[in-house]
Amino acid sequence: GNEKMLCFVPVWFSSDARRYGSPTMALSGAQRRFLRSTAGIWTTEGKLATLTLPASADVLENSFPTILDRELTRHELVKVRMPALPKRNVCRVVANQLAEQVAADVAQVIGHTALLYRPSKSLPKPIQLPIDAKDGSPP
Repeated sequence: GNEKMLCFVPVWFSSDARRYGSPTMALSGAQRRFLRSTAGIWTTEGKLATLTLPASADVLENSFPTILDRELTRHELVKVRMPALPKRNVCRVVANQLAEQVAADVAQVIGHTALLYRPSKSLPKPIQLPIDAKDGSPP
């Protein structure tokens, strides 16, 4: 009956922002499409790194941003599942806050799943984003 659904947004998202580096540039529509396509190919090949946001706040407070940061460093593109969040629109907010925490960009949010991207300077074969046709500048 009368129960209210609690909106779960972990406290640690707002504090300590950009702990892991400087902000990245905003992605263009073409670059987002390219990253979604890459994620699809990597999923088929079994190469896409996938993390699940844990439901317990105490696990979140320290380890999840660290784990996400490590996976982004290794793979550049990471799928984050958020099944514990009550509403899908909350997932978009949490995905943006997570991305801000680890200096990444949100390439896509569908339902309870987000795709995060952060370019790597250390990988031997980093993802080559298409140059945005509007301004001609490289990413």
